[in-house]
Amino acid sequence: MPEKNRIQKLKFHIKNKDYFGTLATILHLFRLDVLEKKFIYDKDKVLEKIIKDLVYLQDNYNITKKD
Repeated sequence: MPEKNRIQKLKFHIKNKDYFGTLATILHLFRLDVLEKKFIYDKDKVLEKIIKDLVYLQDNYNITKKD
């Protein structure tokens, strides 16, 4: 996925306040894949995307507690 599209998708999830739920789902599916040794996902690409997303968030956003 081109960088611009990835960032747009990330911003969409942030705007809809579902990024952490989406990330948790991705990591859960990834974990099941590892535990079941199915190797459905290209693990390196999945981890690379997660790392890029987290670096983008670190560079551009602050997390604040909900009231």
